[in-house]
Formats: sequence, structure tokens, C-alpha cells
Amino acid sequence: MKTLTRKQILLAIGKRINEIRSGNSQEDFANDLNTIKQTISKYENGKIMPGGDFMLSLIEKKNVSIDWLLTGEGEMLLKKTPHNQKRAS
Repeated sequence: MKTLTRKQILLAIGKRINEIRSGNSQEDFANDLNTIKQTISKYENGKIMPGGDFMLSLIEKKNVSIDWLLTGEGEMLLKKTPHNQKRAS
């Protein structure tokens, strides 16, 4: 298995965040996730690692799989279950 550099990991995560945001402006996406567009830009450009609060917001508000976000493996979106359907309401 190939070992990735920190920069490669950050860029890969940033690319996946950009994929989640697809169709929305950075500003709208940031507002929906209680952050600012400059932070989204830094994530997408591999400048900083998303923190736990941001990742929890992606789970709760966008139904994103953290496994997919961090590794690119599996499905982007979590499968709908009675538990996560209640949480999203």
C-alpha cells in the first residue's frame, strides 16, 4: 500500500469536500455548515484539515460518510436508517 504525504491526504479530503459542495457556492455551503467560505476554501485547497465539529456537521446536515470523506472508500452518503432519519429532522 502506497503511503501518502500529509499534503496528498489534505488535497484528497479537500477534493471530496468540493464534491459534496457540488452545485453550491462556498459561501452557501459554509453558511449551511456554520462556518465561513474562507474555511471551506482552505479545506478544498488542502491548506488545513477539517476539524471534528465540521465533520459532525457533514454527517448531520449532509448525510456524508466520514469513512468516505477520510479515505475515499465506500459510498459518499450514509444509508438512510430510522436513526439517522430522526437525527436529520
